[in-house]
Amino acid sequence: MSRGRILLVDDEASIRSTLSLILSREGYEVVTAADLASGTAQCGTQEWDVVLTDMILPDGSGIELMRCMHERGSQVPVIAITGEPNLDTAVEAVRLGAYDYVSKPLRRETLVRVVERALERYRLSRENARYRHDLERLVEARTGELIASERRYRELIEGAPEMIHQLDEAGRFLAVNRTQLSTLGYTLDELLQQPLASICAEDQAEQVADHLRRIRETGRSELATQFRRRDGTLLDVEIRALAVRDEDSSFLLSRGFAHDTTGRKRLEMQLIQADKLSTIGLMVSGVAHDVNNPLTGIAGYAEMLLAQGSLAPEVESSLRFIYGEAERAGRIVANLLGFVRQEEGRRDYFDLHTTIDAVVDLMAYRLRQARVEVRRTLDRNLGAVYGDKHQIQQVLLNLVNNAVQAMAGGDGAACLSLATRVVEGEVAITVADTGRGIPPSILGSIFDPFFTTKREGEGTGLGLSITRAAVEAHGGRLQVESVVGKGTTFTVWLPLPMGDEEVEVRNEPAGEAVAEALVSVGPVLVIDDELHIRTWLQRILQGFGYPVEVAVNGADGLARIAARDFSVVLLDYMLPDTTGIRVYEALASTHAELQSRVVFMTGAIDRVVEQYVRDHRLPFLQKPFNAKALRGVLTAVAR
Repeated sequence: MSRGRILLVDDEASIRSTLSLILSREGYEVVTAADLASGTAQCGTQEWDVVLTDMILPDGSGIELMRCMHERGSQVPVIAITGEPNLDTAVEAVRLGAYDYVSKPLRRETLVRVVERALERYRLSRENARYRHDLERLVEARTGELIASERRYRELIEGAPEMIHQLDEAGRFLAVNRTQLSTLGYTLDELLQQPLASICAEDQAEQVADHLRRIRETGRSELATQFRRRDGTLLDVEIRALAVRDEDSSFLLSRGFAHDTTGRKRLEMQLIQADKLSTIGLMVSGVAHDVNNPLTGIAGYAEMLLAQGSLAPEVESSLRFIYGEAERAGRIVANLLGFVRQEEGRRDYFDLHTTIDAVVDLMAYRLRQARVEVRRTLDRNLGAVYGDKHQIQQVLLNLVNNAVQAMAGGDGAACLSLATRVVEGEVAITVADTGRGIPPSILGSIFDPFFTTKREGEGTGLGLSITRAAVEAHGGRLQVESVVGKGTTFTVWLPLPMGDEEVEVRNEPAGEAVAEALVSVGPVLVIDDELHIRTWLQRILQGFGYPVEVAVNGADGLARIAARDFSVVLLDYMLPDTTGIRVYEALASTHAELQSRVVFMTGAIDRVVEQYVRDHRLPFLQKPFNAKALRGVLTAVAR
């Protein structure tokens, strides 16, 4: 196997023959050329490991051959041979890349050594070139991978829904993703090299400094703060940050992931509000019981005295005032109970105008306090409306409350206009105010969840969103018109019942239906722990012609039922020793004939008793009630 291919260029045949023989015996393949032309041709057509050339040739010089090879980019080592050493020629040969420069006559050992060194250098040169090529390819591939990885990382960061930023050791922005820029309204140039504290609420400077210190010292930190948007508004956020360190654990930068918690905080506020409403509901229910019981006595005794007749005019006027005010107080309590109960999902036919009046009664104090004049223009030809009465009441209450707030602090006359009108199978309910009005720039956003112009803590931004949802759930729609400085009008459109059939509106309590004539019944038992109510009922019932017994608690009532037959039992739900339901179930098990003639009474609407009364189809009297309502229930029971 050849140790290498050598081109020998020399014009002397004896030298070509001698050198070829020496190199061939050393295992090299040797090709010879006698002049520059043939040598140049050989260099251009074949691959060589070493070229030996005489510096003086008949048609040129070895320098020219080397120049030709140099121009072609050849890296083959050239050994220059000369019989007349010349410094200029040697310098030029070296400049053109000659590996060595030897003089004639050549000794065998010198020739072999020079050729071997040239071959070894060429081999190393080619290996280095190959390694360099492989390394360049590897670097190029790894660089491409890094670029692709960086691109994927950048796309991941830029496309993330969270706000992400990088800070230097001093807490200045190095990078900010698109989400953070778009959320806060800044450009990248506006934030780069600015401190994190520059976009946080002014009172958060100390907390931000502690946050940055914890990142440097512990490698991580969490901070609940507020980002200030470019327009000056604040955004509640939670930042989770991690430190990035080099191989020596030196701090390089920190990455922060900021999550918008505004919606969550508003939801938390809404849950707190809901919990407050639930607590208020329990309080109102309890207060209603404690208020309705004395109201029953006040109205009842006033009614009883008025029924006696032959009263002095001023006495009769005073009694009618007492009776009227007691009934008005009873209506207010009933409206409060209806508001806090919020019986969602129960739809029936109801009187819309009664609901509007109830809303005005509920808002009466605030309306007087704000000096708001209320004008009602109600279509008296409007029949029953079908829907969830309590939900529609909530809708109107929200709109009226917003109207009062819009007129608060105004200079002009405050006027709230409530109107109904029937238009092609729909009823339009308008709530109009003379308040500040809503700017056109935000008019399209007022129904969005959590949108609010109120200060933090004054509202959740859910009122109008819930209001519209409730209207749309009834198959209706909610419209708004507003002029800044003149006021706002909300119009609720609800579909009317189809067909010409008249719909009976069932007004609670059911016991208020009045009979034309009293049907005679036997003894009546009154079970109530309130002395004035027992006494009033006893007198009224005796006036109706009934024999009456009274019991102060559940045990007393059951004992009397066991001892005597009664035709009707008036049973209060809340008793000191038990509940009306337990008394009813006890008497039903021993006196089945009496269970359909039990009339429940209560001063507070409890969902449990209300559902129980409905399920068992029992008559029911909501305190305060009058003699007329009592008479009607007794007549209905006797039938």
